[in-house]
Amino acid sequence: MDISNEDLERCKKVVGNLFLKRKGIELTDAQLSSITKDIMIISDSHGGGLSSNIILGFAKGYIDSNLYAKYIDTNQSKLEDLIADAKSDIQIYFDNPNTMPSYMTQSQLEMIMKELENMAYYKGEGSFNPYYPRGISDSWDYNDALAKKLMSIADIYVKLKTKMRQ
Repeated sequence: MDISNEDLERCKKVVGNLFLKRKGIELTDAQLSSITKDIMIISDSHGGGLSSNIILGFAKGYIDSNLYAKYIDTNQSKLEDLIADAKSDIQIYFDNPNTMPSYMTQSQLEMIMKELENMAYYKGEGSFNPYYPRGISDSWDYNDALAKKLMSIADIYVKLKTKMRQ
């Protein structure tokens, strides 16, 4: 199939703007071009042509099966790494309580550890919602490294949860 630059650019807009941005997936122009060409070839081989609706339909199937799974895997892995790192930081406070900032309490950190374990278990699946972000925003120093890490974990977890419900 010969793909004109005009058709490629038009189809890239459909795939990139109408579909990927809705799912929150960011790609380089080269990645978007490659994926769009694949989708155009698939559409053409099935006799679908290059109308926006046809391209959008094939894009959903193609992207859902390829990028969506990669996005979930990547972010679940990132979540696991951040959780392990945060648990290590919390354990340091348990081992050396005199280093714990005054706005943190032992019981808060114990509750956060349990929630981190639940988050690591569910990885965005299921109905678990962490409570600790509210406690951090109510009483912790926003510049605290552990607070920032914990808020990043909560953000990734919520994004994963949202993606998995789509």
